[in-house]
Amino acid sequence: MLEELREPPEVIEEKAAVLAGMLREASRVLVFTGAGISTSAGIADYRGPRGVWTLQAKGQADQIRSADMISAMPTPTHMAIAELHRQNFVHHVVSQNVDGLHRKSGVPKDSLSELHGNANIEYCSVCRREYLRDFSVQGSSTRGNYNARAHETGRRCLAAGCGGLLHDTIINFGENLPVEEVSKAFANAQEADLVIVFGSSLTVSPASELPRSTKARGGKLAIVNLQRTKQDSAADLRAHCSVDDFMRALMAKLDLEIPPFRLSRAAAVWRGDGGVAYCAALDPADGAPATFFRRCAFHTDGKEVALVDGDMDEVILSAPGAGEQGHAVRVRAEFYGHYGEPAVEFELPAGEMLRRFNLGIRPLMDDAWAIQAESGGKIPSPDDILPGKGGAATSRTSTVAKPSGPANAIDTGGWFAVQPVADCPHTGSDVNCTDELHVDLKAPCATCQNVGENMLCLHCHQVHCGRHVSQHMLAHHDQTGHAIVSGFVDLSFWCYKCDEYIEPANPRIAPFYAAMHMAKFGVPPPGSSMASGGQVQELLGSGAAASGAADAGRAGPSATTNAGDSEWFAVQPVADCRHTGSDVHSAEQLHVDLNTPCTTCQHVGENMLCLSCHQVQCGRHVSQHMLAHHDQTGHAIVCGFVDLSFWCYRCDEYIDPRNPKLAPFYAGLHTAKFGAPPPFVQGAAAAGPSP
Repeated sequence: MLEELREPPEVIEEKAAVLAGMLREASRVLVFTGAGISTSAGIADYRGPRGVWTLQAKGQADQIRSADMISAMPTPTHMAIAELHRQNFVHHVVSQNVDGLHRKSGVPKDSLSELHGNANIEYCSVCRREYLRDFSVQGSSTRGNYNARAHETGRRCLAAGCGGLLHDTIINFGENLPVEEVSKAFANAQEADLVIVFGSSLTVSPASELPRSTKARGGKLAIVNLQRTKQDSAADLRAHCSVDDFMRALMAKLDLEIPPFRLSRAAAVWRGDGGVAYCAALDPADGAPATFFRRCAFHTDGKEVALVDGDMDEVILSAPGAGEQGHAVRVRAEFYGHYGEPAVEFELPAGEMLRRFNLGIRPLMDDAWAIQAESGGKIPSPDDILPGKGGAATSRTSTVAKPSGPANAIDTGGWFAVQPVADCPHTGSDVNCTDELHVDLKAPCATCQNVGENMLCLHCHQVHCGRHVSQHMLAHHDQTGHAIVSGFVDLSFWCYKCDEYIEPANPRIAPFYAAMHMAKFGVPPPGSSMASGGQVQELLGSGAAASGAADAGRAGPSATTNAGDSEWFAVQPVADCRHTGSDVHSAEQLHVDLNTPCTTCQHVGENMLCLSCHQVQCGRHVSQHMLAHHDQTGHAIVCGFVDLSFWCYRCDEYIDPRNPKLAPFYAGLHTAKFGAPPPFVQGAAAAGPSP
């Protein structure tokens, strides 16, 4: 749990006045929001006193209380941000929340980046059309076949000639962000001269890098949050209070009112061939069909002709015989009622073919909808639904054009997936070393027996699976409080309590890194004397059970620092090899999909890309089909999907990704894996934003 701080009201008033001045002076403003802006809507945050992660860490998950997102209403902060956008004080909003409250408040979707998705939106993985629903798309299939791991909702795209599977847009922990959405957010951050953070602790990467991106270009940063953040020291203004209290003070300083929440809907009724009447709910933002109606009753000549229940798969409801020429059509539409909204009635006069309706109601204030009708226009169709930015099911796919500038214009000095800290408060208590550490990278998870993508607890030395499998290491942390773990795949070290990666050169962690490096690569880390001689034993392929690994897995060398520790790398790559000129072929566009299966055995995960023919084959920890591919074709240079390393089979060497021939591949793979391109000085527009 992060400590909550509250400054006196008079201090908040002063800071609100300062921020009002900053808003008036800024030419382009980006607002960045986190879970803290939705707590007053009843939606739990993560790190607050009653936050989801706080209660889970205390073993009190049964006490988590959170309102249903689908029925939650925008808070005063949401409505104020929407008004600031309408008044041209705010130009773009970036949110880490999936509750969809920014769109409900009236922020246009073109001015909004929902980095972690929207619980009300599903999209087609083929044509990318986004379907807006008035229900949570996760687990709401009429056929009961929601696939959580693949994000498939069980519904299909209705656009002509498509029929692709629909997926939710939610980005779960451990999944990569949609490249286009992240790119749009970073592009707006780079154009901004002021970023205002509301209700975020700025700990989740890469989203947390957005404010830094603006600051790096000379912009200003304001943070309003109850808890401290890791960027407080960089902020030009820092306020500790509830975001709603601050926003009320800020809007008063700007002489603006916070508007009440108004639920907006749209609809159309029209006649078709053969006397069929149609009714469709529409997205008020763009007029495309959406799913808002639970049921529609069609009437003509005062008689009910049909009562049509809304199918979650459909966006247009029809009633044969209700649309005969010369007769008025009346439709009584019932909503899902999440906000207590009443039914609404539409009328299509006898002489008209189509009529559109715009609706509005203030929940808990109005008894009836305000309706505006307009005759004529285009007949709605599923083809009107616009493509979106995708979600987790396609977030690992990126299209990257070859850099157009000279190779030496690429700045790769800051290419890291994460920025680890040198130490944390828990290495002293949660890292236990004994005489010898036996490392078996194929040890199964002690809970589910999974092999691969597991982690080692540095306190009790148990092995459990990570976030991409069943998250049993997280459960182990919740049960025991053991904080620091290491991943078998990338040899990274993570503290659950600090939410931080830790440098492997840390004196307490160094022995574990040395042993794991030895087990993974067969040699100790370069520059380390800790892993020499008999101090480290590798048990690759020993088949030791997880319980055995826990008993035998005791850390060995004493935790003393060495001069060479700062230079520890998993491998020491060469700058170039003589085969990059002949064995690296870049197409005009490189399509990178980290979920592509092995061409030979269809395995997904721990695969490699051939940089000559661009085939995908599995690596040495699976069936070594890439090695077989090299033996058959002579293609020498490959890249691993797990660690983004480049290897030459002929030279038996790793190659630095900054090599001019490899840089385009690394840029594409980095974007697909982490949701953002590596920092480029020039030529990065096709891959994404430069910081």
